Amino acid sequence: MANTLTDIAIRKEPAPETGRTELWDSNVRGLHIRISPKNSRAWYIRYRSPAGHRRYKLGTYPGLSLADARKEARALLSSIDRGVDPQREKVTAREATAPASVAKAIGRYIDSIKNRNRSWRETERIFKSHVLPRWGKRQIDDVKRADIIAALDEIAVSAPYMANATMRQLRRFFNWCVEKDILTGTPMVGVKLPHRETSRDRVLTDDELADLCTAWDAMSYPFGPFFKLVALTAQRREEVSEMRWEHINLAAKLWSLPREFTKGDRAHEVPLSDSAIAVLETLPRQSAGFVFTTNNRTGISGFSKAKRKCDELAEAQRTKAERPDIRPWRIHDLRRTAASGMARLGVAPHVVEKILNHANGEISGIAAVYNQYGYIHEKRTALDIWAAHIAMITSTHAISSDG
Repeated sequence: MANTLTDIAIRKEPAPETGRTELWDSNVRGLHIRISPKNSRAWYIRYRSPAGHRRYKLGTYPGLSLADARKEARALLSSIDRGVDPQREKVTAREATAPASVAKAIGRYIDSIKNRNRSWRETERIFKSHVLPRWGKRQIDDVKRADIIAALDEIAVSAPYMANATMRQLRRFFNWCVEKDILTGTPMVGVKLPHRETSRDRVLTDDELADLCTAWDAMSYPFGPFFKLVALTAQRREEVSEMRWEHINLAAKLWSLPREFTKGDRAHEVPLSDSAIAVLETLPRQSAGFVFTTNNRTGISGFSKAKRKCDELAEAQRTKAERPDIRPWRIHDLRRTAASGMARLGVAPHVVEKILNHANGEISGIAAVYNQYGYIHEKRTALDIWAAHIAMITSTHAISSDG
């Protein structure tokens, strides 16, 4: 029941032993004071919004006097009558000033680099695989240096190079957070690469490549065919894993990558050897258009696990044949092995550079500006030579193993 409240009545009202007491004011619609068992006394206004009945806290008594509570309540009721929801605005303001979650900040970061970083998909994949599962729901300012070091050390146990890649992406991300005033400082200060990298000069021997080809043939879709196409085309892991059927002309034996699908921001044509076509013709056609996919929504990921399976199959083959173990290798080494192999087979350096879609090479600077020839015929010949070499060493290897 509402009565005309007075300061005397409010002060004399005893605190309840349990629950709470509410004294309503008949002078202002919805205005009331709540008294708790601990004798806390707070002003509220109850009102109706499109979302239903709401309650909004004005302040505590006696800090907010009866007269001031009535004055503030009348002002709020006036704005409510004009369609304003003060409780909703209070929540919105709190959300706007609260620290962002890691997931929300990463989402903003990915959106910000899409138009200026052609490898943003790889960045997004790293965050989805190694960052969001750990910290996605945490507030961005709650991620500390110790958390980052522990996560990188954990990744490095099974994927040392991926740990380094994750560390580099985190450094860029947290620097961006500071730049955008999401954070006042970066937790990456003093964080070092978890794995010491050596010069990237690993080239597989013909013997190693042959054993890996045998392992890939034993692996099911999508990773067996994926590894084989990386080796046959000499293209980057990210480009092959994101390969789309719409960019492939099987009749013309050509894979045409638009500029937005290449690391170097240059459109690129990759002739497909008969061996590459044979691989593609065995693959299922998914509705999403990806040549390699496990969810029909995105290209493949999970390369570390697939590579471990590949290594197990190859090592079993070599153990059976009493050959030494394959030295540690990375997927990118397949691209370097193809480039080195084609050069060894007599392919001109500038043709190899064109196959790799490198910006700098034998033809660079002003010469590259004037020389717009695509070398498509030379690239096709080179990749056919390389595919024939892989077929030869694989066949010879199989015969020697059986013998």
